[in-house]
Amino acid sequence: VLYQAFPDVGAVLHTHSVKATVLSRLLPAGEPLTLQGYELQKAFSGVDTHESQLTVPVFDNTQDIPALADQTRDWFRQHPEQPGYLIRGHGLYTWGRTMSDCLRHVEAFEFLFECELETMRVRR
Repeated sequence: VLYQAFPDVGAVLHTHSVKATVLSRLLPAGEPLTLQGYELQKAFSGVDTHESQLTVPVFDNTQDIPALADQTRDWFRQHPEQPGYLIRGHGLYTWGRTMSDCLRHVEAFEFLFECELETMRVRR
């Protein structure tokens, strides 16, 4: 689906990091993760200011891969600027034109996820 939706994609990575997995479980069902105000958002193509908002969808984990493919395809059609998504209780998918771009995205997402988790912890 990613290669169909984004013809310029040359690499896709999927992680099972603790941060991505835990954060995806803490977000309310049906709500994406919204990141804003972080300088590191500029690590993603097309983002040139920390004053922007980055929306990361969270799809429920399922063994029905065709259904998941349909859900992600629909999201990408509506959000072509999308750099990644979470699978609830599973992990992160991100992509880029090159492997270097993709690795930069993984590093940025991991940092942002840790910031969000720490913010949630401190606010309690």
